[in-house]
Amino acid sequence: MKVLIAIDSSPASQRVLEEVAARPWPPNTLFCIVTAVEVGRFAELPALIEDAKRESEQMVKAGAALLLRAKDTATTQVLMGSPRRVVSAYAQECGANLIVAGSHGHGAIGRFFLGSVAQGILRTAYCSR
Repeated sequence: MKVLIAIDSSPASQRVLEEVAARPWPPNTLFCIVTAVEVGRFAELPALIEDAKRESEQMVKAGAALLLRAKDTATTQVLMGSPRRVVSAYAQECGANLIVAGSHGHGAIGRFFLGSVAQGILRTAYCSR
């Protein structure tokens, strides 16, 4: 089984990692921790893109370290683009059976104005989530 865990720097993502680490999984389950850097935000400032990538790499590696205390295998990947799109696309590309992503818990008005990455992944993913 392949489990893709989409995280960001929120407390919700930390809770997701803790929950995944605490749960029993079938033998030989592979975990991949991903995050996405929205390049459009930094298009005119390439140095900021590199900084965002570095910070994202540190974040997914810290997530993998937390999982590795309880699980055998965890890989990491920093994706470039809109999280709603690139997480689902990467899950399909790597053959994930399950996508796990946290939600910030915004209400309907917050989702309307801010959007919801988890909801976007839910709508576009081909596998269980």
